[in-house]
Amino acid sequence: MTTTDTQATRVEAGQLRSFVERKERLKSEAKAIADTVKELDSEIKGAGYEPKLVNQVLAIRAKDPADRSEEEAKLSMYLDALGMGGN
Repeated sequence: MTTTDTQATRVEAGQLRSFVERKERLKSEAKAIADTVKELDSEIKGAGYEPKLVNQVLAIRAKDPADRSEEEAKLSMYLDALGMGGN
């Protein structure tokens, strides 16, 4: 192996190590966040709310209002067609 090959390998190994270490940190942070979310779900449930419904509210809030309105209109139409509408 020539000196140039060795240097290139070192640089690549250094870059790879950096990627691996960054990914390890991110995975660790993601686990910590997931644990915090579980704790929050327990708090939500303890306060008498349903975490599943809170998640649905979050999904609705994340949507563009126009898209949400269109979706709700279509859902209403589908439910009405199946005799499940509230009207």
